[in-house]
Amino acid sequence: MRSHASLILAAVVAGVLAWPGTSAARPPGRTGARAGSPSAARAATRALTATRALGALVFSRGLRSTSVWVAAADGASARRVAAGEDPQISADGRLIAYRSRCHGSSCEQDLMLMPAAGGGRPRTLAHGLQWPFSFSPDSRTIAAVLGTPGGRERLVVIDLQTGVQRTIATGCSGCFGGLSFAPDGGQLVYALASSQKTVPYGDLYRVAVAGGAPFVVTHDQRALDPLWGPGGRIVFARRISGTRATLSQELYLINPEGRHLRRLTYTHINPAIVPLMTGLQPTAWSASGRRLLAEFTGTDTSYAVTVNVRTGAERTVPGNVVGTALSADGSTILGEIGGVEGESLGNVVSVPYNGGLIRVLARNAGAPDWNR
Repeated sequence: MRSHASLILAAVVAGVLAWPGTSAARPPGRTGARAGSPSAARAATRALTATRALGALVFSRGLRSTSVWVAAADGASARRVAAGEDPQISADGRLIAYRSRCHGSSCEQDLMLMPAAGGGRPRTLAHGLQWPFSFSPDSRTIAAVLGTPGGRERLVVIDLQTGVQRTIATGCSGCFGGLSFAPDGGQLVYALASSQKTVPYGDLYRVAVAGGAPFVVTHDQRALDPLWGPGGRIVFARRISGTRATLSQELYLINPEGRHLRRLTYTHINPAIVPLMTGLQPTAWSASGRRLLAEFTGTDTSYAVTVNVRTGAERTVPGNVVGTALSADGSTILGEIGGVEGESLGNVVSVPYNGGLIRVLARNAGAPDWNR
């Protein structure tokens, strides 16, 4: 793993993953290769191949003066790249998107973009970033919710080459409840509530990224946090009916045409604490669609859960890991452990999907993402 990490660092210094519109940095002096020479090109190609094979990791550090960091997927060669927080890395490993630090009296934040390899200044993609945002699978587009505190919000898609924004949908403040690209990147699914609520349960809509009228997938204003997976399946959190002896939401499956709705999970926890708990929300699919990572949430509660997509069986990931991502092959969970919100940071960790030792990838860090 360390040898791969050194190749990744070489790629970073060489500017292999060049920022669109800027020239690559000079290759590292230790190679002895002149910039633009055949040997330099071969070294750059080898480094880029290793980077794509191993993947990269991004995370945040700091509580008030927050910063974005990038490293190899095993945590090696970590370096600070920008001031900001909550980074995401594109699937091809070239770009990092993140939220700027707060500015203004109401803590406005911008959507920022920069090359993972460095060598270019951060670029402001959009102002008034609300949550959430997401790269498309082809790394060419970002979908994001923009707006002003208390005002109308817009779901937009942004072309990363040109910076052009196109509005997909509009809604009231806080009414968007998650978004996800289809695996082929051609469509989006999003949740949108009809009015402001403490929890914005709404309906699911899908729309072509290229344009067109949205299609209504659900019709009962009970959906939240959609995640589009392989095989034409969308998993989402759905508000369930019941008494205080039941949780607020469980995972359901539906197809993009709004058919074959099926309840997936039936979570069992201590009845005494049920009123304080919310339930499961989906986090990530494996590329095969056979493995699903979710998060169980509630008052002062958040921990990772694996879900059997066929049976709905749940397994709590040991160690109080907050899961944030899943490797494409479904073998490894990325997450964070420890720390107290607003008071202290924990550690970024990885853990085998089927159970095993927790491995620390970055200390005093959080909000990790990777393209492994």
